[in-house]
Amino acid sequence: MSLTSFQFIGIFFIYMIIYFFSNKNMRKGLLIIANILFCLSFSNNGIFYLGGLILYTYWMGKHIYKNKNKKSFITAILIVVLGLFLAKYLIFAFDLLRVEVTFNLIVPIGISFYTFKIISFLVDLYQGKIQEFPKLMDYIIYVSFFPQLASGPIQRPNPFFADLDNISHELSYDELKTGFITFMFGIFEKMVIANRLAFLVNQIYGNVASFNSLEIIIAMVAYSFQLYCDFDAYSNMAIGLGRMMGFSTMRNFHTPYLAKNMQDFWRRWHISMSSWFRDYVYIPLGGNRTHHKYRNVFIVSIVSGLWHGASFNFVIWGLMHGFAQYVSGEFHELVTTKIKVKSKFVSFIGTMISILLTFTTVTILWLFFRLSSAAEINEVFRGLLQFNFSINYDLLGITRGQFIVTVLFVILVIAVDLFRNYANGIASFKKWPLACRWFVYLSLVILFILFAMYGGGYHPEDFIYIQF
Repeated sequence: MSLTSFQFIGIFFIYMIIYFFSNKNMRKGLLIIANILFCLSFSNNGIFYLGGLILYTYWMGKHIYKNKNKKSFITAILIVVLGLFLAKYLIFAFDLLRVEVTFNLIVPIGISFYTFKIISFLVDLYQGKIQEFPKLMDYIIYVSFFPQLASGPIQRPNPFFADLDNISHELSYDELKTGFITFMFGIFEKMVIANRLAFLVNQIYGNVASFNSLEIIIAMVAYSFQLYCDFDAYSNMAIGLGRMMGFSTMRNFHTPYLAKNMQDFWRRWHISMSSWFRDYVYIPLGGNRTHHKYRNVFIVSIVSGLWHGASFNFVIWGLMHGFAQYVSGEFHELVTTKIKVKSKFVSFIGTMISILLTFTTVTILWLFFRLSSAAEINEVFRGLLQFNFSINYDLLGITRGQFIVTVLFVILVIAVDLFRNYANGIASFKKWPLACRWFVYLSLVILFILFAMYGGGYHPEDFIYIQF
């Protein structure tokens, strides 16, 4: 069931009325029921794998918590990782054998995300970071929490259990309002911006040979913003839903396309995953403390690629991000140690160039994320070398006016990110006069009505990260 569907919104509205007037134990029961029904709405088989994994890791977790047994810890981690590995690579094997299977028949929905949550729980148990072993009901809620089930964010156990302990508190107006606005902003990002960009991207990447240099560049830039708005939308919706129920979820994106270098980009993009890799892979490997720093970066990048999917394009994407971080890091260190800039104007120009170079690098690398075959990628680069810079709107399947609207939405994303990055967006927005804030709310509602499902040219799309 999609979070953007009227069915989900209607059910959640009724659910929240019951939830609001319930006590602590009733709320926990309601959460478990909601988690089960949400999982079942995607596929029936996923609930059995998820349930079995929860029971197994809870049982192993007790041994780890009581005895700090290294053998039990390693065994549990290996079993959990093996489940993810088999699920991912079975799809890859079937693809190689040209056997058609339904994705959800093999890969349970959200397996990549709740696997990492379980690993966080087991590692934190073993390291003694979890002081009190949770009840089974609490652990079930943590692993299967429905707002985060399909596409994250990857929540850490301690903050979640702390919120769960305080679940009986009376939900404040501020919690409900902030959660609702965040959720609705996510819907706007997805249905108005991401889906509109998706149509343009699909048109061009669906038949690259028919398009020229400028049109391919448009597709590349559009995909960068489509992916960002699509995933940020789901994250905001998950954060908003959690907030309305009394849970504080970590921010998953922070203006990533304003990053000044590749390391900065990964501190801002998919923060819950990149910080997970930092804490549970990069630092245990030695992090920055050894002369193997960039070896560790490459390992994390490859694992990140494999996490996204069992195909060569994701491995190449991960490797190239590792290489880009190496080059970016070395260049940044060289510039900062050799060049001292005192002029604010020169510093500003340098910052703008750094942001543009980083965005260009990320946008080029997204090709390996979006396109799965070498032939498709070669076709893109061949088209880029045509040096033809006209736009055929008929071939794009949109009018000139629709194209301009799409560009304006991209500009809106950039403007909002600038506001969030340099003016502490949310906190600043809350200080605006009430009339100004309501003007923004009503403007977004009007734009939603005009350009989402009620407007012309609307094309529904699934969330991209559902497949991971």
